[in-house]
Amino acid sequence: MKKVVCIAAKIKKALAPLVENKLSGCEVIWLEELDAEARRKAILRSDIMLASLLTVELSAEEKKLLGRLEMVQTMSAGVDQIDFSTLPENVNLYSNTGGWAHAMAEHALAMALASTRMLRPQTEALKGGRFDIYGYPMRLLSQCTTLIVGFGGIGREAARLFKAMGSHVQAVGRSAPQHDLLDRGWAMADFEKALPKADIVLLSLPSTSLTHHLMNARTLSLMKEDATLINVARAGLIDHDALEAHLRAHPRFFAALDVWWQERSAYPADGDSLLSLPNVIGTAHNSYASPTAAAEAAENALGNILDFIAGRPVKGRAAISEYTSQKKGE
Repeated sequence: MKKVVCIAAKIKKALAPLVENKLSGCEVIWLEELDAEARRKAILRSDIMLASLLTVELSAEEKKLLGRLEMVQTMSAGVDQIDFSTLPENVNLYSNTGGWAHAMAEHALAMALASTRMLRPQTEALKGGRFDIYGYPMRLLSQCTTLIVGFGGIGREAARLFKAMGSHVQAVGRSAPQHDLLDRGWAMADFEKALPKADIVLLSLPSTSLTHHLMNARTLSLMKEDATLINVARAGLIDHDALEAHLRAHPRFFAALDVWWQERSAYPADGDSLLSLPNVIGTAHNSYASPTAAAEAAENALGNILDFIAGRPVKGRAAISEYTSQKKGE
């Protein structure tokens, strides 16, 4: 019997041919075309849902129906933005692990290069009329050890790019990752042992109750004086005040941030205080962006759905308990 897949993500205009081709063996229902009652009936007869932002795409009543589905697959790589108190406890939720990895890994590489080649300090000096050729301790990535914290889809793609640049790549996972791209894998239990060895630390892991403020005054103090911390994951992985204090006390330490503690309309009108420091660069939580990113993410999510239907191993099963105990707003 055909599986019924309802599409809550509002992607029909842009991605209908891709979705319908990938799910050619399924019955596809586009919720965005239906009125409230038809949507309810469609969800009730569906086996699987593809969503983008559950917080805004579904009504409160529709969310209550999700426990009836075999699988709820998101388009987003993270699920920490979801208010799990509005969902059934038995929801089978899967994040889009690796769905946006290509652009995000390239963004992380750009941030690393901006750091090692001292782009912001040089720009500021030139703006101030100083043409100082030799005043910057620039390095090559081949001289650096890169520690990737979180070896999922983004971490693996980042490892490929950094390795291609000659960097010595290590990674941290729940258990020690083993991969041809890695010079060494570390278990999260040994995270603090790995930090002092790294020139570049890239955060690419979910924000949960287990990883909240992973980077704090203690863990920052374990890093090299001239290390670079890159975050393309979630701001809550870092203690903001601890990072600011560390950056002020260690002017050769560098931070490159794509994610912020307040974003969009909540972003401070005068900017984040970290950006007043010369050893910080930032982007507006858009590391995932590229002309092909949405299609790549959809294809990855649809592939996970097809693996689920075929009984093959699937990625991204959300450990709900790790999110429900997370501090709100962090």
